[in-house]
Amino acid sequence: MIPRNITEYLNNKKVPFSHRRHRWTITAQHAAQSSHISGFRLAKTVVVEADGEPMLAVVPAAGMVDTHRLEELLGVGSVRLLEENEFESRFPNCELGAEPPFGGLYGMGVVMDESLREHDRIAFRAGTHDELLEMRTEDFERLEEPVLGTFAYQPDKHWYIAQHDIPAPM
Repeated sequence: MIPRNITEYLNNKKVPFSHRRHRWTITAQHAAQSSHISGFRLAKTVVVEADGEPMLAVVPAAGMVDTHRLEELLGVGSVRLLEENEFESRFPNCELGAEPPFGGLYGMGVVMDESLREHDRIAFRAGTHDELLEMRTEDFERLEEPVLGTFAYQPDKHWYIAQHDIPAPM
C-alpha cells in the first residue's frame, strides 16, 4: 500500500496521479518490465550526496548516474551515491530501495535527467516494491522544480552482466 504521506503530499499539492500494482520486484528496471512500461519512461530515484548535502537524482530505470557529469551540472566538487543504510531513516513508511522522487516531501533537492522529458508521462516507485505512481511529466516538474541536465548513461550489456552476474535486461 502506498504510504499515506505520499498520497497526501500529492493531493495537497493538487497533482493528479494514477497508480498501478505490479509483481514485487527489487530493481526499477524489473518493475518497468513487470508493468509493461519502457525502462526509459519509468524513473528511478537515486540518493546522492553533493558536497555533503543529500539530493534525489531521477534517471531512467534503464540508466545509471554519471557522478562526474552530475558534479559539473550542479557546480559542486564531489557527488557520490549513498548506500541504503545512509539514507533509510529519511524515508519513513517507504520500503528500502523504493523511494519516490519527492524532494519537497523529504527535504531534499531534486535533479532530473533531461531524457525523461521526452515522455508526456513519467512513472516511478510509490514507496513500495509492488506499486508505481504515474503522472504527467510537466506536473512532476512543476511539483519538484528539479535541476535539469544530462547526467545519466545506459551501461552496455557486458558491463551489466559483469556488475550484476545476472542476465542483462532486455
